[in-house]
This record gives sequence, structure tokens and C-alpha cells, in this order.
Amino acid sequence: MESKGKYFDLIAADAMHLPFRNKCFDVVWSSEVVEHVASLNVFDEIERVADKMIFVTVPNPKGPYYRMDRSHILSYDLQSLQEFLRGRSWHYKIEGLGFCFPFYFPEMFRRLFVSLTRRRPSLAFNILIKGFREGSSFASEVDQYSNSRKSRRE
Repeated sequence: MESKGKYFDLIAADAMHLPFRNKCFDVVWSSEVVEHVASLNVFDEIERVADKMIFVTVPNPKGPYYRMDRSHILSYDLQSLQEFLRGRSWHYKIEGLGFCFPFYFPEMFRRLFVSLTRRRPSLAFNILIKGFREGSSFASEVDQYSNSRKSRRE
């Protein structure tokens, strides 16, 4: 695959057995994958290959996208997801990602709905799970960056 003069290798792999060494990626992004795996233990592999941060998106199990796709095999709700993540060695935050609107919907409304659901993931169509390795200085750097962006907007 070529993109602007750069080459990338595409690797198809089982999410439960990733063919990468431990901590080989600073950041791991898993978008709309976890709900297609039979167990939340997929986080074992995601955490194993991640060094600093993890971003995972999943559909809200009470939202329309989860029910529309019959290939979603993982059964979860927000409470069981939070309990599972709480017992891990990484520090996790769960946030809402708003609603999916058609492309012609004004950007101002998109941003409004994301901000309304960020702290209320149960209202969002999709959920963002952010993970930081326990004791990582990287987590505090990200929090400082986020706080500085908030203060600039206010």
C-alpha cells in the first residue's frame, strides 16, 4: 500500500493472537473490532502490544449500530465493560462519541452532540475507551494537554 511516497505492510491477524512483540507500538487504535470477538480478553493482546496508550471504539450496546450488525458477537453493557476494565493493570476512561449524523448535518451540531455525550457514554451511539499504562508519565502528559486545550476554549 502506498500513501504519499510511504509504504505500509498490511497484516491480517487474529485479534486474540497478534503477531507482534510486546510493547512494539506506542499507541494502539482498535476501531469497531472488539464487539466482533467472543471475549473481552482481547484486551490482553491489545495491552500486550501497546506501550503507552490504547484507543478502542465500540458501539453502544443500547444504540442502533450494535443491534443492526449481526456480526457483533460480544455481549456487554456499559457497567460490565467498566467493571472489566477496572480490574486491569492499565488505567481506562470511557467516553461517549456523540451521534452519527449525515455528512450534510452542520459541524456545529456534531461538535455539540460529542461534547454532550463525552461524559455520558450511555447516550452516545459509539463509545471511546482510552487506556494508559499504569504509572505512565505519558498519561499525565495527555491530561495536561487536554486541560490546556479546554482552558483555551473557555
